[in-house]
Amino acid sequence: VYDYGTKGEIFRKLDPGDENCSKALGFIRDGLEINNIEAKRLMGDIYLRGVHYGSENVEKDYIKAREYYQEAADDNDVFGMYELGIIYYKGYGVKRDRKQGKFWMQKSMQSGCPLAKAWLDNQKLKVILLISLVIAILAGAILNYYMYTYGPQGMLLRKV
Repeated sequence: VYDYGTKGEIFRKLDPGDENCSKALGFIRDGLEINNIEAKRLMGDIYLRGVHYGSENVEKDYIKAREYYQEAADDNDVFGMYELGIIYYKGYGVKRDRKQGKFWMQKSMQSGCPLAKAWLDNQKLKVILLISLVIAILAGAILNYYMYTYGPQGMLLRKV
């Protein structure tokens, strides 16, 4: 019995041109034949990024990446759910669908994926920063209006 996750980690750490890449990719393909969840996710990773190692050339294919991530997510793989969320949120090979992306991120987070929690927290922070920026711009515009209308001395003396 092979540990396909370990073989996949070996695959990720190999340098281009390393002859072991073909072996590692072979292990992942063997894992697909026995319906291994990690092998599905790893093939999604390979198609998402494309692989050009030695004799192995797998072109980027967002459609295939999504299909493998979907299979992994359907088998409750939290990282497959996370990657599926990224694909939908950014529109890699699919129509950009932030609602669907957020759905998969939340499902991944609820299943225990720390990456999904960090990603969702980051999205919340972006909204808070955007709101803060809008408030600061509005406050500056109001200040400019009063300065222009009443001048610096009028601003200090005027009761609002």
